[in-house]
Amino acid sequence: MQRRLPFLLFLISLLFVSAPTFAQEQLVAEIITPDAEFCESGEVTIQIKFGEDFDPQFDAWISISHAGGTNTSSFVENYDPSSNDNNYTYSRTLLLDNLTYSYGELIIRIDKAIDGNGTEYTGQDVGGSTTVTLFKTPSSPFTAGDDIATCGLSATLNATPGTESNSYNWEALAGTSLSDANITNPLFTADEDGTYELTFTQTNGACRVSDQVSVALWGQPSATLSTGSEICGTGDAEIDFELQGYGPWEVHYSYGTETGQFTTSDNNPTQIHTLTGETSFQLLSVTDVNDCSTSYTNEPGTMATVVDLLPTANAGNDREVCGKEVTLSAAEPPIGTGTWSGGGSFGNNNDKNSLFEPDPFTGEVSKTLTWTVENKDCAVSDHLVVTFFEQLADGDISAGEDTLLYQQASYILDATPPPFGVGTWTVIAGSGLISQLNDPKAELTQLDFGQTLLRWTVTNGLCEPVWQEVGITVQGLQNPTGFSPNGDGKNDLFIIPGAEFIENNQLIVFNQQGSVVYKTANYQNNWKGTKQNGEVLPEGYYYYVFSGKGVEIKDYLIIKRSIR
Repeated sequence: MQRRLPFLLFLISLLFVSAPTFAQEQLVAEIITPDAEFCESGEVTIQIKFGEDFDPQFDAWISISHAGGTNTSSFVENYDPSSNDNNYTYSRTLLLDNLTYSYGELIIRIDKAIDGNGTEYTGQDVGGSTTVTLFKTPSSPFTAGDDIATCGLSATLNATPGTESNSYNWEALAGTSLSDANITNPLFTADEDGTYELTFTQTNGACRVSDQVSVALWGQPSATLSTGSEICGTGDAEIDFELQGYGPWEVHYSYGTETGQFTTSDNNPTQIHTLTGETSFQLLSVTDVNDCSTSYTNEPGTMATVVDLLPTANAGNDREVCGKEVTLSAAEPPIGTGTWSGGGSFGNNNDKNSLFEPDPFTGEVSKTLTWTVENKDCAVSDHLVVTFFEQLADGDISAGEDTLLYQQASYILDATPPPFGVGTWTVIAGSGLISQLNDPKAELTQLDFGQTLLRWTVTNGLCEPVWQEVGITVQGLQNPTGFSPNGDGKNDLFIIPGAEFIENNQLIVFNQQGSVVYKTANYQNNWKGTKQNGEVLPEGYYYYVFSGKGVEIKDYLIIKRSIR
C-alpha cells in the first residue's frame, strides 16, 4: 500500500491550485519490444514494462494477430516487478513459426493485465505493440535456369523466381556486364569467350535463396579474303583467305554468278579460279567447329575484285539529232585510250566528246560510229547509231489556197507533198472529217456551212515541226436578181455562185406570162439571156427556178441590156 501514497498526495494537491493540472497517465503494462523480421521462423523476446504505482502480483495475457486470426494466451503469472528486477520489465522468449501463425505481419499486443488486488486492466490501461513479420522462403519454380552454351559473346539468361517476391538480382563478374541485374532475363555479355558461373539470388524480406547457372560463350569465327591477281580477258586468279576462331572451318563465298565452299584447318588457305572478265569475290559465311557461323554482307575485308586488264568501251546510247552535227558522249575508259571512227568528220577522234559531222545528206541519214579503247595489247570496241534529221523551213511546205465553196459537203485538199518528213492534217476549227490524215491530197467530208480551219503540219524526226493553215468556207447559193448581157464583158452571164457544184441541178426561166423561155440541166453559169433557140430575150422582168440536190431557188430576174 505504500505505492498508493504518492498518488493520494497528488490528488490532494489538485484541491489547492487555482487551475487544474493533469499528469500523464501511467500505463499498467506496456510492450516495449522492437519490431522484428524472420525467415520461416524465429525467437522474439517479448518485453513488458509494468507501472510502478500498481499493486503486484501481476498476471498478463498477450494476443498475437495474424492473417489466420488472433491467438490469445497467458504470458505472465504472479510477477512482482521492482526497480531491482530489470527496472519493472519482464522478458520472455517466444518461438514464432509458420506452423502456428500465417506468413505476414504478426502484431503482438497486451490483451489484459490483473494486479494483486484482482483489478483487471484492459484498453487504455495497457499499451504498446510489436510487429513481427514472417517471410516465406522463395520456393519452386525458383531456379537460375538451364546451363547455356552458345555462339557469340552474349546470351539471354532465363531465371525463374518463386512467387513469394519480385526482389531478385544477378551477381556481376569482372569482365562482364548485364543489361539489367534486377530482372530474370537480362542480356549477359562478356569481353571474351569462356565459361562463366553466374549466381541468381531472390530475396523475400529476411529470406534469401540463390542458384547458379553455367554460361559457355564460344565467340564467333571471323574471316577475310583478298587477291592481288589480274587477268587479261581470261586467266587464273588466286584468292587468299584469313580465318580466326576454332577450326576446322567451313567457308562459303561467291564470285560472279557462281558460289564456292571449302573446309580447312589452315588459318591462311588459298583458292585458285580460272576466270573470264573482271570478277568480284564476296565472302558469304564461315562456320567453326562449334557450329558457330558468321555471315557477311559487303563488310570491309570480305570483298575483293580480280581486275581484267581488257579495257571497256562505251560509245554511249544511240541518238537522234535535228541538224547536221552532234557532240558525242562516250564514257571515259577507266584504263586505256579511246579513238573514234566512222563515215564523216571528227573534231578530235581521240576526244570522247568529239564533234562529228556526217557526209552531206538531205532529209535524214543514219551513221554508225565506233569507239575503240586500247590498253596495252588489249582492245575493245563499241558502236552507236546517230540518226540526223534536217530541219524544214517554212517555205518548204504549202497547205494550199483558202477556198470558198457553195453548197458543198466535201472537198479535196491541196497541200504540197513535203520534200522530207511526215505531214499531218488537223482540223483546228469548224467541221469536217479528213479521210487520210497524212495525205496532202486527202478528202475533206462532212462539211457544214461556215469556215473550217485546217493545219498542215510537217515533222521530220526530232526537229521542230513547221505548219501552215488553210481555210475552207462553205456558203449557201446566192439569189441573183439581174444581169446585163450586153457584151461589155461585165455581168454578161447569169451567175449563181456555186451552181456548178450542185448535183443534178436544173435552171428554168419563165416570162411574166408563165411560159418557159429557157431550160437546161447541169447548169454551168453560162446563160447569156437567150431563148432556148439562142434568140436574144428582150429586157424586162422574168422569173427563174434553180433546183438540185438539196437546193431550190425561186426568184425574179431582170434582164437589162442598155447599161453601159
